[in-house]
Amino acid sequence: MEAILFKNVEKIVVELKKRGLGISEICREMGYTSTQQINNVLNGKSLISTKAIANLINKFNVNPIFLFMGLGNMFEVPEKEIKKLTSENEALKIEEKSLREEIAILKECVKTHEKRNADLIDITAAAIKFYQSENKK
Repeated sequence: MEAILFKNVEKIVVELKKRGLGISEICREMGYTSTQQINNVLNGKSLISTKAIANLINKFNVNPIFLFMGLGNMFEVPEKEIKKLTSENEALKIEEKSLREEIAILKECVKTHEKRNADLIDITAAAIKFYQSENKK
């Protein structure tokens, strides 16, 4: 289990770096006073402290099941964030419906204009033929 924990801590640190956090900031939030402490953990030279584990879970929303077993999502989504995203999703669904209705109206306008354009082309062609036939007389 220790090897899985070390591997998962390393994955979490890599992901936090991808998200723009520096190693010093990650160490500080985990409760370490130097980057060497996290490097020792990642290299397997020392065990991760219980405080660091708790801080990973609490401060970075790390999923404990991922941390210890490598299963599930790496990070948990806080309930507040879920509610916010659900609300935003509902608003987007309403906006999508409105936009789809507008698109349908615009498609009808395009069809109408295409028909008018075709009629104008027919009228213009007929006028040109008429004019040419009048000039031949």
